[in-house]
Order: sequence, then structure tokens, then C-alpha cells
Amino acid sequence: MNRLEIEKALLKNAEFISKENEQEIKLWNGLVLSKDKLFIPGYIPYIGSEYLGSRPKIINYALSQNLHPDYNFVIRYANNWKTKNNIEEALNRQNTSFKNSGMVQMHPFDTGHLPILSGILIYLTTKEINIDPLSKISATNLSKFSFRDGNNYTTDDEISLNKCYDWFTKKELETLNPDYIICAGDRVFNIIKQGNNSNPILVKFPSLQVINGLKKPLTSNDEKKLKLIISIFSSEFLNRKSSYKNKKKLIDIIKRDGYYFVKMFESIERQIEKYGV
Repeated sequence: MNRLEIEKALLKNAEFISKENEQEIKLWNGLVLSKDKLFIPGYIPYIGSEYLGSRPKIINYALSQNLHPDYNFVIRYANNWKTKNNIEEALNRQNTSFKNSGMVQMHPFDTGHLPILSGILIYLTTKEINIDPLSKISATNLSKFSFRDGNNYTTDDEISLNKCYDWFTKKELETLNPDYIICAGDRVFNIIKQGNNSNPILVKFPSLQVINGLKKPLTSNDEKKLKLIISIFSSEFLNRKSSYKNKKKLIDIIKRDGYYFVKMFESIERQIEKYGV
């Protein structure tokens, strides 16, 4: 299938699954609502412009979007879905958002961490350098119906995560056919690996708490590996500004969170060796 056929297949699936399970989703409070109690459908993954022609094919899964029912863009998507003015924008919001703003509304992707980890994986499996991974990879969340409650906890639970896997993730993986699945955190990894999916790669979720907890002085070997990591990427990618709040250049993020990336480099390397690559 070409990109257009893939997007149509995923859009059709998302629309069908969203409508079919709207009432069931409400039962676990995982439904994203606007002020007017409008339903937000599940959404299809961000698909890089060169994803279909890239090897290895890599899809990144984070946990959830953690939306808020009062966000303007959430209300807009809900209205688009309800009034049918632009159903595709509601369903295909990760790709639409990336085209318009460079964001896919996933914190660990928009900060640059997941694209950097994807670039490391590309290098370790191909020895390719001068990489700009944003165009080569796909990304989405495991949970399609989550927001933060009044206590700042997400509405996800194991029931909702497993159902989203059954309803959406299986179809996404079947359609996008990745060689590797980068799983941000144990909860994502534990659900993805149950499905006998090819080559799930566990990385620590790049939250501030995790990164700060890992921060240690770099050894001389760590410094060498960090230089290698930087050398993997194109200057265009390294000089790109994060689409997240701080707008730091990605090279500055790699240097700032160097210990995290060195440890994830080593972890990814061990995991792909296990898969016999």
C-alpha cells in the first residue's frame, strides 16, 4: 500500500472503532470531552513522509495524550467530529498537527527524545549517519481516550489500555508493519509485547523525573558515546528547535540529557542484539 491507501485504511478503522465503542469508552472515564460533552474519536498515528520507504521501519508508542477537556484544540476536534465539518482533522490530528506546527501532541516526541532514540536505533541497525529521523518514523499513543483528572492523574487503566490495543494498535501495527516498536515505558512495553509483535524495544519514558533520576557525571567512555550519538544526526536535525515549550535546539537537548541518551543507546544495543540483528 502507498501512504494514501494506508491513511485511508487507518482513518476508516478509527472512525468505525470510535463510533462502535463510544458508549463503552464512557464506562471507564477514558473519554475526552469538551465543555459540551462532545466525543473525541481515536486517532491514527503520525506517519513520516519517508516512513514507507525507510528501513528499518520504526513506530514509537508513548502512553497517552493526557488531554484536557477545556483545551481549545480538543474542543475544535470534538466539534469537527460532531458536526462532520472536518472528520478527517479529528481522526488524523497527529499528522495535521505536525504539518501545521511540527508537533504531534506527544510530549516525548515533541521534546525530541523519541526521534533521537529512533535515530540511535536506525544507526545501530544500519550504521547510517547524517540521519533526520523525523521523516522516517511513525509515532502515536497506546491510549486514544485519556486526559488528566483534577488530581493530575491520567484516566488510563489496564482495562482501557488493553482495549485500545485490541481496537487500534493491532490495526496500526498490521497496516504500518514496523520492524521495530519503541515503547516509552514499562506499561506500554508490557502490553505491546503480549501481542507477539516483532521487536519491541523498551526505553525509559523520558520524563523530567526519569531523566533527573538518571543524571550522573559522564565517564570518558560515556563522553565518547555521546559524541558518537551527536555524529549520527544531520546538522539540520541537530539545529532544529524542539516544538515543545522550551524551544531548545535538539543538539542542546542531547547534551543536556546526555547520560539518559548514553544509557538508552546501550540498552537499545543490547535489545537488538537479542533479536539477532
